[in-house]
Formats: sequence, structure tokens, C-alpha cells
Amino acid sequence: MKYSFISLFLCYILFTACENPIQTMQDMKNTTADMKETTKDMSETTQQMSEKMDQTNKNTSNLAAASRHGFSEEKRYQKRKELYPDGDIGNDLTDAKIFYLALEFQIWDGVADEYGLSIREELIGDALDEMYRSLIVTYSQLKQDKFYDLIPYTSRLEKMSPLNLEGEDKQAERSFYANAATFHFKDLLQHRTIKQNKELGYELEEVSLYDVIESALIKESRGEELNINEQKVVVRSFRGMLIDLLRARVDFLSALAINEFVDKGNMSLKDKFAGLVFKVTGGNAGELRPKSVFASANDPTREKVLEYMDGAVKAKRILNKIGESIQLQKEIRSILENVEVEEQDSDQIKDLDLLSDTNRLIELKNELLGK
Repeated sequence: MKYSFISLFLCYILFTACENPIQTMQDMKNTTADMKETTKDMSETTQQMSEKMDQTNKNTSNLAAASRHGFSEEKRYQKRKELYPDGDIGNDLTDAKIFYLALEFQIWDGVADEYGLSIREELIGDALDEMYRSLIVTYSQLKQDKFYDLIPYTSRLEKMSPLNLEGEDKQAERSFYANAATFHFKDLLQHRTIKQNKELGYELEEVSLYDVIESALIKESRGEELNINEQKVVVRSFRGMLIDLLRARVDFLSALAINEFVDKGNMSLKDKFAGLVFKVTGGNAGELRPKSVFASANDPTREKVLEYMDGAVKAKRILNKIGESIQLQKEIRSILENVEVEEQDSDQIKDLDLLSDTNRLIELKNELLGK
């Protein structure tokens, strides 16, 4: 009896020690739930930190790539100046390409949200301004057509030819042609930024100044609303320069194509005489009749010819769309009119690629000539 009383007394003490055992159990459950939520929050925070770290690593990688890019370009520029003389159109083309690839919008690596895209647009606007400032003096020299603003004469812009660019006095012509041939280039770093934004769920397209200028000119001709950068393109002085730049692009790319598929050395005496008359009379008589070697060229050469011709045709189409005239430079026109591209017999030819390339070249040549 004594032990039963003691047991009951201990149970009473334990029971009364917990004022509300049901509430205590509930508190324990709540505490456990809070711990789970805290653990979940910590996990999310860790994930966010990991994502931010990944983005930081990507940004660091992009910065390093851009730095290597710029350092490499600078070193090549220095060595090129040491190795090669001034007055070489090849150097001018290389320098012009580097100029357009080095524009800041080309290596922009931000996130393509509303804010990020606004920054990219600002950089494109800066690039347009820089292009204008870099070219306007050269363009003004070429465009000059009056002696002391009184006596008119034929401007260098009207007389220049992509087939005659040698000499120190032709630097302005070389610079203008070099810019005309290269402002379509896009830096490969854009591909990296596009891929990274795709992983974040943002769509982004690569762009060049050529794309921006083409869009602006066509939209203006249609009377469509222009954004801020497109408005820069159609300012009178810039627009006029760009129209002549596109004309120069047609001539220069055509000349690059001609250089790859004609043989000036393999001409008959009659053809040479006709060429001499053409040069002496400034293109008013005679003609240029070089021989085509397109059929005997290898695949890479034919591809390069078609690439140049396609670029020339696309520039001409822009000019046609906006109602601007385009007249091929005399030497270029004479060569394209008189060179005989070896047409292939589809019933006998075994090389179907050559047949396709030849037909494509003839189509592009005829479009350039307005046929």
C-alpha cells in the first residue's frame, strides 16, 4: 500500500510539471516544422549563392576573353605596322575589321532583360557615333568637288576604283573601301553572350552596324517609326555618307570576286588592245575582256567568289529598296559584262557542285549588271 501511494504521488508530480501536455506536444511539432522551413530557406539561399557564383564565374570568363581579345588585337596591330609598309589595302582591311570587332557592343556580356538591352542599345548608339566621327573627314576629302569652293571638278569619290589603290595619295580611297567591306562583321564573343542568356531564359540576337544601318534606311524609306539609334543613321550628313559607303561596298566586293575568278594574264592580243583603249579613253571606248578561270578553281575559291558576289548584290538590293541609284564603277562593269563564265552542260557534267556554283555566279553577275 505504501509503494502504491508513492507511485501515485510521483505520477502526480510528473503530470503537474507539464501544465498542458497537449500544448507541449503541439509546440514540439511547430518547432520541428520551423526547423524544416529554416532548412529549406538555407537550401534556397545556398542555391541562389551557387547561381550567383556561376554567373560571376561566367562574367569573369567573359572579361578574360575580352581582355585577351583586345591584347591580341593590339599586338597584331603593332607587329603588322613593323612588318608591312603603309599603303597596302590588305592592312587597311585588317585594321578596319579590328575596328568594328572592337566596338564595345560587340563584347557586351550582360543579361538581356529590359535594363540590359537598354545598355546594349546605348553601346550601339556610341558605335554609330564613333563610325561617323572616324569616317567623316575621309569622306569629305573624297567628296570635295570644288576648287576653293568655286571651280567645280570631278570628285575623287566619283573617280576612285577598287582596282587602282596603290600609292600614298590613295589612302583616303583605301580607308573608305576598307570600311565599306568590313562594317558587317560580328564578334564571336556575341555567340557566348547569346548562349548564356538562353540558359537564363532570355532571347538575344547577334547584331552588326551593317544590320542596324540596313534596318534604319529601309524603315525610313517606308515611313516607319525609328528608334533612337535608327534616327542617328538617317541624319542627313551620316545618311549621305552611308549611301556612298554601300555603293563602294558593291564595287569593292565585286572587285574581290573578280580577282579570284579571272586571269588577266591569259588574254589575246586583241583583248589586250581593247583593254588599252579602255584605259586610255577612261572607259569611253574599248572594253576589258579577261578570261574566266572559275570552272578550274577549287571548291573553296568558288565559295569565296560567291560570298563576295552575294555581299555585293545584297548591298545593291538595299540601295534599290530605298530608291537610291547605283552605277557600277566603269572597270568593274566592263569586266563583268565581257568576262565569259564557262556555262556547264547539265547533261554531260559530272560535278554537280560546279554546275550549281556556275549558275549561281551567272545569276549574281546579271543582277549586279541589272539584267
